[in-house]
Amino acid sequence: MPFLKPDHSPIIRHPQGHPVAVIAAFNTIGDLVPRYFCVEDDNSEIFKFKVDTIKAIKEKHMVKTFYCTYFAYGYRNDIVLCFDVINTKWVIG
Repeated sequence: MPFLKPDHSPIIRHPQGHPVAVIAAFNTIGDLVPRYFCVEDDNSEIFKFKVDTIKAIKEKHMVKTFYCTYFAYGYRNDIVLCFDVINTKWVIG
């Protein structure tokens, strides 16, 4: 029964450049800021995580790279999210 399955940590083995869904917002000066991201694990389950902090932002050749941290299942994790401005597409960096 699916409703009896306990919560579990996702097993995510995505290569660099794998597309990811991101909910982003703009801050008061108009800069793009990722707030949440969704990833699909190896079992085709979707997991949504809140971006807690952004360590650094780099922009190079119309690609904005965000070095972020998020908390999941009691652990602090790092992720690199890249936004292609021309194609308006988010990928794992």
